[in-house]
Amino acid sequence: MRKDKLHAMHDWKFEDDTGLENVIAYTSSSGIPARSGSVAGKATDVNLYQIGTDGTLADAGTNLTVYNLFGTAVAGDTYITCKRVASVWIVDAEDCG
Repeated sequence: MRKDKLHAMHDWKFEDDTGLENVIAYTSSSGIPARSGSVAGKATDVNLYQIGTDGTLADAGTNLTVYNLFGTAVAGDTYITCKRVASVWIVDAEDCG
């Protein structure tokens, strides 16, 4: 994703005390594959979501490429949080319930 698009998304992400950017996203039905050895899993069809002050989640109309560093796949049709490290988005947390 281009840097200018990231700035346009500023209302839907936040920077914590370390300067990391964090977003809410929703995986497609295919999810995100697990890491294989030293190669992260990758999905290019993860939907960016925004959250309203009332807690309502809404599709922001933007797809992200997200990498999965975990040894297990991220399920499809699942809300996740992602953080940006350098120039890439990585899975931060998944609801495994």
